[in-house]
Amino acid sequence: MNCKNICYTKEFYLNIIASTAVLTGFFLVMYKLLNMAGSMFSGDHCLDIVGIFGVSLFTFFLTYGNIVYSFSRYGYFKRLFKHKPTNKSELNSFLLKETPSLLILVPSYKEEIQVIRQSLLSAALQNYPNRRVVLLIDNPPSCPILNETRNLVNELNNLFKSEYTKYMELEIDFQQRLTHKTISIIDETSYLISIYENIILFFENQALLYEIKGHADKKFIELTFTKRILNLKSILESLKTRKLEIKELKSEYITILGIFNVELSSFERKQYANLSHASNKSMNINSYLGLLGKHLKEGNKDGKIYINECASNESSFYFQNAIYISILDADSILTYDYGSRLIFEMEKSYFQNTAVIQTPYSAYPKAPGLLERIAGAATDVQYNMHQGFTYFGATFWVGANALIRKSALDDILEQRLENGFLICRYIQDRTVIEDTESSIDLAAKGWKLYNYPERLSYSATPPDFGSLIIQRKRWANGGLIILPKALAYFIKSPKKIRILKESLFRVHYLLSMPSILFSTLLMQVSPFTLGDFPLEALLLTIPYLFLYARDLKQCGYKYSDLFRVLSLNMVLLPVNFAGVLQSFKQIIFNKHTVFFRTPKISDSTPIPLVYKISIILLVIYSSYIAIKYTSSIDAILAFLFAYGLIVLLNPKWKLKKILPS
Repeated sequence: MNCKNICYTKEFYLNIIASTAVLTGFFLVMYKLLNMAGSMFSGDHCLDIVGIFGVSLFTFFLTYGNIVYSFSRYGYFKRLFKHKPTNKSELNSFLLKETPSLLILVPSYKEEIQVIRQSLLSAALQNYPNRRVVLLIDNPPSCPILNETRNLVNELNNLFKSEYTKYMELEIDFQQRLTHKTISIIDETSYLISIYENIILFFENQALLYEIKGHADKKFIELTFTKRILNLKSILESLKTRKLEIKELKSEYITILGIFNVELSSFERKQYANLSHASNKSMNINSYLGLLGKHLKEGNKDGKIYINECASNESSFYFQNAIYISILDADSILTYDYGSRLIFEMEKSYFQNTAVIQTPYSAYPKAPGLLERIAGAATDVQYNMHQGFTYFGATFWVGANALIRKSALDDILEQRLENGFLICRYIQDRTVIEDTESSIDLAAKGWKLYNYPERLSYSATPPDFGSLIIQRKRWANGGLIILPKALAYFIKSPKKIRILKESLFRVHYLLSMPSILFSTLLMQVSPFTLGDFPLEALLLTIPYLFLYARDLKQCGYKYSDLFRVLSLNMVLLPVNFAGVLQSFKQIIFNKHTVFFRTPKISDSTPIPLVYKISIILLVIYSSYIAIKYTSSIDAILAFLFAYGLIVLLNPKWKLKKILPS
């Protein structure tokens, strides 16, 4: 988003007007419903009263959501207006000092090799000197790409090790010249220029050799190679135009070595019988976190392999601890300066009580498929909302990427016995939205979470509706389970305005999906709908849609994409309903939901028949209601459902079919 094109005063007043209109519509609806309910109590109208309650509930949650959106939008623009990019000279000075250790974990479950390669390269080539990268392979032994995944890690590690060794030898030569006082500033500058030219050539070759299969690959090359090349060229030009001192020569060699000084390794928890084998991402990460800072050795018993803590002189492994842990999903990539900028912020005194700093991920731009593009548009607008949440102290850890203070994770550590073994749980695994629950755990311990107001990370959007079902069903599942913990946190917290504001956003985040679905079901037994309140319905919906359309435009999309986003949300209703039902099922039977990975491959994932039938029935039902009651609102809903069914669910429908080239 181009900040220069935004008039903050204008957006502020638009927010006020929109919120006022929504609240006016809410009070008008409630006033009419109260009058209706009062007249019905005298007769046998129990079903109608239940229906009125459903309309009231729906209106309340619709208003609640609109107000939260408006406020978060205000917070986002307020933060954007005040934000100052990282000072480059201060950042460079910070990187030349002894930096805190960074461990980047990339959890992976049956991911495609191309997807993993991107994430590992993005992590390994971070512009941060004191870093390690570990791929947490969770593939079953029978997985056909298991060995290829292991080999990929070794291949990349050898690549960087070779480059590092080459430049380490040059640095040793420099130190020898320094020791023997045979230094010539002019010659040393020429050496450095030659070194940087070789490094630039390395990055250019990597970019040329990388196989481009789609728009995500292009963005990866831009963030990982192209922008890094531009950064290195700026250093090169600086070397050509200034006279260096000995201190600056030393600094340049530190910078050069830091580019390739990274260790890549992999870890497979399923090889060890005494680690958790629970089928979810949380326990994959927790298993590795529980080993940090320990000397370990392998042992065999009854044909099974165990990994146990031991004395340092007996150990086969030492899992080095880290000050910061970065968790990067295997379908996500980072800008090359993600780690350096976020750690630079975390080391400031203002952030000493911050557990998590992140940049909510953005969608890869220029998606070829219409569905992926529209789902990505919703993701990009959601980014704005999450930035607004931070303004009100209600940040949620939203997955895909995060930089976490290890001491904060230690603060929320829980240990339990599982199959007779002590299992460490840092990140909660009760739900499939594990990061959301851990956000509440951290807040309850007095830690803060923070969204850095720049787009520094990108993540894959499902390219077809079958894949999107898996992702969105998972997202809709868990809020109800986490809600009691969040309410307990609010009740125990000091009664301050800050907590009130925070709770307004957190409760909405957890409750919005089930509340809207529940109230919509209640409305079905009512003879009334919002269509019976035409003026009020306009006041409740048009302001929100207007603001959302503006945000789409500011994120680089078209105003007309609002219609497509609405259509996508409509056809996702059965999916969201299924996700909420999973939460109820888990609450009743106390059985964890199985984690399903979202496919990222270009081949279409089949759409389960139940969802196809559900969407078709919704088209028929809304069309029937529109005709029966001559309801324009229901006619619009029917059209949105039909458009989603015919266009968005078609995996072969490309943008060129509806947009000019």
